[in-house]
Amino acid sequence: MTGEKELCSMEKLESESACIALAKLGIEQYPHIKNMLLPGDYTRWESKLKAEESRKYIFGSTGIFNLLTTSVITGMGLRQDLQDRISQHASRLLAKLDLYLASFPSLEKDLSFKQKVGNLEGFCFLSTLSELSLAHHFKQMGLNITFERMFTNLSVNRRKDIDITVIDKKGIQVHLEVYMPNSQADIDGFFDSADGDHHYSYKVAQKLSDKFGQQGLTGLSGLVLLAVNIGFMDMLRIKKTILRRPTKGPDSDIMSKLPPGIHGLLLFCDIFGTMDSISLESLYIK
Repeated sequence: MTGEKELCSMEKLESESACIALAKLGIEQYPHIKNMLLPGDYTRWESKLKAEESRKYIFGSTGIFNLLTTSVITGMGLRQDLQDRISQHASRLLAKLDLYLASFPSLEKDLSFKQKVGNLEGFCFLSTLSELSLAHHFKQMGLNITFERMFTNLSVNRRKDIDITVIDKKGIQVHLEVYMPNSQADIDGFFDSADGDHHYSYKVAQKLSDKFGQQGLTGLSGLVLLAVNIGFMDMLRIKKTILRRPTKGPDSDIMSKLPPGIHGLLLFCDIFGTMDSISLESLYIK
């Protein structure tokens, strides 16, 4: 993590207001993100930093990017004219978000979306980028995109929304609930090829159950798929480079657990390493 140490050493982050100034500098480069944010957002960010230790929060051991930390690191890189890996990655994340906002301009003033992309907890920011990355990919193919189409989960008789609806020129619809599980590999020497399979299949099956229940759904016409970004499941990415995906394994296990009304599984990978980093991996239809 040489780049991170270099970045940390260049700026003392003496106050929360200094962090917010850096965040504004970073965001200044991206007009659509700038238009989305209001003065109150920066005030809330400053309050968040006051409740934490600013330096530890931004450069903590978790290494999780959210809109606040990404903006601060981008601003720091600009102010210090850094070319390290971390500040470049942060600026690329903002560039991607700005691109997606330009592609879907209604999202700039969508309060629900703003709350989601601005959520500072866990992987919410990166998960939202996964959703936008997939939506943008299909829009580039000439397909129409809508967000948060409502349906009824019959298990709890409750209205919920599905992330993306993709519509072709004939009006055929495919609905995608996007999920980005994460698990860091800790490998020392050789490993069992089944390592991580249970954890992955459990997390995806739990997502299916939480979102769709086991009694089916109403309100959606066409295919309904769970789209899983496997880019942050380290073991899956490692095994993908050294062996072919077996006919039996976690994906087969997940397919056997699909709730009624869910037609299949779309696997894609996006770790946001370039501006066009998404790749579609596999599509399984039951």
